[in-house]
Amino acid sequence: MRTLVLLAAALSLTACMRGDDSRRRHVEDEVRRLADRVEELENDNARLRARVDALEAARGGGSADASLPPPAPIHARCKADGDHYQLSAAELDEVFTNTSGLATEMRLVPYFDGGAAKGFKLFGIRSDTLVASCGFHNGDVLQAVNGTPLTTPDKALDAYTRVKNAPSLDFTVLRNGASLDLVIKRR
Repeated sequence: MRTLVLLAAALSLTACMRGDDSRRRHVEDEVRRLADRVEELENDNARLRARVDALEAARGGGSADASLPPPAPIHARCKADGDHYQLSAAELDEVFTNTSGLATEMRLVPYFDGGAAKGFKLFGIRSDTLVASCGFHNGDVLQAVNGTPLTTPDKALDAYTRVKNAPSLDFTVLRNGASLDLVIKRR
């Protein structure tokens, strides 16, 4: 990292060589300041990495650099039933116990409208996933689940704990500016 900063600075200096001396001195001072800051950040990072490794070792987890196996894929797929979808109890159990696998099927980002949180926007959904088979599209905004608004991470967690054993999952979705309901029933 430090090398990249110094290289960029050297290129800036070369470009300034044709300029006046005060500009060149200013750039040289700025380069030294940035190089010092990079070194400071690298030292902070090393201290934090050592602290994380010590905490991981203390809890028996080994090094923070140890690679974890990839999450197991979700095999469940929704079955279309008119304007609703269905999953068996076993398939829903798979989804609720393999949230890491579910997280590989889509990305969620907070969605704001007019400065207010309105839910979570979905993207990165591939056509061969559970999420796609249940009717979700890239760009959909999840606004509520079973009536619980998804306006904060805490509310999303609350919704998750409430729906685990519900007979159906009723998602309020904003798609292309229009609100719609996606219902997944337990069969």
